Amino acid sequence: MQNKLSAKLFTLLFLLSPIYLLAQNWYGKGVKGSGNVVTESRSHTNFDRVHVSSGLDVYFTQSNNYSVEVEADDNLIDIIKTEVNGGELRVKVAKGKSIKRSKKLVVHVSAPDLTGIKSSSGADFYSESVISGDNIIIDVSSGADVKVDLDYDKLKCEVSSGSAARLKGSANMAELRSSSGANIRAKELTVQRCKAKASSGSDVVVRVEKELIGDASSGGDVIYFGNPAEVDKSESSGGDVTAG
Repeated sequence: MQNKLSAKLFTLLFLLSPIYLLAQNWYGKGVKGSGNVVTESRSHTNFDRVHVSSGLDVYFTQSNNYSVEVEADDNLIDIIKTEVNGGELRVKVAKGKSIKRSKKLVVHVSAPDLTGIKSSSGADFYSESVISGDNIIIDVSSGADVKVDLDYDKLKCEVSSGSAARLKGSANMAELRSSSGANIRAKELTVQRCKAKASSGSDVVVRVEKELIGDASSGGDVIYFGNPAEVDKSESSGGDVTAG
């Protein structure tokens, strides 16, 4: 157990090193916020996926109407770029720019439907309330975070490189994958049928009602709650699939 914990810690520190250097690039240099916070509305429609990056925060609300509002220091507003491409709203810092410090750096987003969330490069995505629909794909990487309350038929969530997803709510079917020191915390997510895979010092924690197919390798852990009628385990190289 001690060796496993040490391996996980080493993996996490190794993965966080480039993220720390990236953060230094974002915040150690670049534009310093004025401290005067303003809000700017952006005119974007016809998107059902959101991709946030560059250390920014997105707060999402499911609504009948589309809305994108940037809340930031007045001299940083123009640095925060929002654009829609192929049904995906992209939220990022302008190319060649970086932010040293800010009083506020938040983008509020509303849309009728959400089928995809992508959070990368130290960014955070939060749901303000329950998001519901048929299918959703969540992709979290490079030290980013996603924290959402869901009610979907099918859910796919993949996390990697020291990132984290915190999920609650319900799903009929879920496919959860974590790797490279990342973790999925979904004890408050009730899933009927779940495929969960954890590798390279990562973790998946989930609540399953009917069927679990768990695959853990290279120091990864799949921990399940509930009392599923069927549990199919695959464990290798120090990986564990265990009841919580």
